Amino acid sequence: MAQAVAAGKFHERLYHYLSEGRLDLPALREQPGNILPLAEYFVGIYSQRLSLPVQLISEDAQRTLEAHSWPGNTRELENVIHFALLVSSGDEIRAEDINLPDIAAPLTLIERQARLLVSSGDREQLCALRRLLETVTSQLEQNPA
Repeated sequence: MAQAVAAGKFHERLYHYLSEGRLDLPALREQPGNILPLAEYFVGIYSQRLSLPVQLISEDAQRTLEAHSWPGNTRELENVIHFALLVSSGDEIRAEDINLPDIAAPLTLIERQARLLVSSGDREQLCALRRLLETVTSQLEQNPA
């Protein structure tokens, strides 16, 4: 914007009014420990605005939130929680209430599903995943791209 002011394309007083300071914050995907506290904060805010009882976030829903890459950052998280409160029934937000777009690249989707599986602790499914990965690795070694 400073360049636009220098070029006379942006009003200097407005520039100084808008630029009180610069605050660089890491993206939400770089701070996964902030996802659940922010989600709980948004649950509290929107519960109050919608005159709903404050709901808990189920463990499955927590894993779903933590596995997402959050390209829309905190605004996306806020919208997802708001929607979840609108569609949820009962005393907790479930994974089914979390509406996330599946616009991620296929590899990202695979990674997200693998993380959800690992966090679930389902030994049988984890063993099946391990066998699948070993088979795929073997095939890739035999037929490199």
